[in-house]
Amino acid sequence: MRRFITIPIASSIILISTVPCLQAQSPAPNAYTVTQVTRMTEASMFSGQESTLTVSRSGSQELVELTIAPWPANPKGVRFRYLFDFQAHKAYSLDMVENACSWMNYVSARAPVSYDPITAFDAEARAEMAKAKQHPVGTEVVGGIPAVIVETDSPDGKFRTWIAQKGDFPVKMTLQPKGGAASTMMEVKQVDFSPPAASLFVPPQNCATQTQGEWSDSGVSAHAEAKIEAQASASLDAGTGTTQAQVGAKTTPVPPSAGAAKAAGTNVGELVENGVAPSENSCTVLFRVVRAETMAPVTSGVEIRLNNRKVTEQYQNGTLRITNAAPQFSLQVDTSDGAGWGSDLSRQCFQPETVLLFAFTPGNLESHWYWVKPGK
Repeated sequence: MRRFITIPIASSIILISTVPCLQAQSPAPNAYTVTQVTRMTEASMFSGQESTLTVSRSGSQELVELTIAPWPANPKGVRFRYLFDFQAHKAYSLDMVENACSWMNYVSARAPVSYDPITAFDAEARAEMAKAKQHPVGTEVVGGIPAVIVETDSPDGKFRTWIAQKGDFPVKMTLQPKGGAASTMMEVKQVDFSPPAASLFVPPQNCATQTQGEWSDSGVSAHAEAKIEAQASASLDAGTGTTQAQVGAKTTPVPPSAGAAKAAGTNVGELVENGVAPSENSCTVLFRVVRAETMAPVTSGVEIRLNNRKVTEQYQNGTLRITNAAPQFSLQVDTSDGAGWGSDLSRQCFQPETVLLFAFTPGNLESHWYWVKPGK
């Protein structure tokens, strides 16, 4: 299964490989507001667009507001609000576009690496960064912050990092590939060390849905009605200055209830995971995309490919009819926020018209393919 997502995972791969060694760290402040633009969030990696972040820290709580302006593939843009409570070990995720909220156990004492430049680096990360060859090349003021510029050479090009003279945190990062122009990967626009308003750290209302699994400073290990073995990787294309990331997930789902099948617009019965061996008899497959948490049909905002052929126009009223489905076929589902899933499937024909569901949760790793076996 192929999976591209827009939520935080494995961002430390890029940060640790590109940020040079910082000086000995003094105690981090516990109250501040940072505004930055960056291409190093996972949302930016997967969409190719620039993220604007506002990070507000107050003691053991931190609010991160992430915004990506609309672009042709996603006319609504991306707006997420993440509230981390490091003492209560909770992380709330509020999708401001879809008006959906959930929370997850958070197990780290610091924020995800790609969000907070002030407190994201620990001793282990600094030890890794110390191995890079680097040299100072000057000073400059970035966002009103005096900084030392440090340059790191690599076979792919030059990385430059602007490090705040006071506070010792990165305020800007660029990459210049060999023979190419420098591109900005991250830049802090403003820092205010005044305590943020207490009202920012009130947990969102009507956010009782828990996403099973754990979220840490380096990624998400998530599962819902499934065991998920996830592998993530991120890379930087030095030739173009762009980032790429992939996540592969293998799921062994436990089928939802018959009530979920009914909610998805199917006859009450049993939902079974995608089978390995195809049915000998053929049938018409009715393919539907649904939201995992409610099994409500998704009727718009998706692009569907059958055997790598675009069939979105045939997805009418939330259903794609695949007449006389082949024993084995592939489906790909892409959403307007830049996420996408793909899977090779074996037909399962329980009756002349058999329903196939793809259930996903926007903003995390939860996704399952289910065949509907009608019952009483």
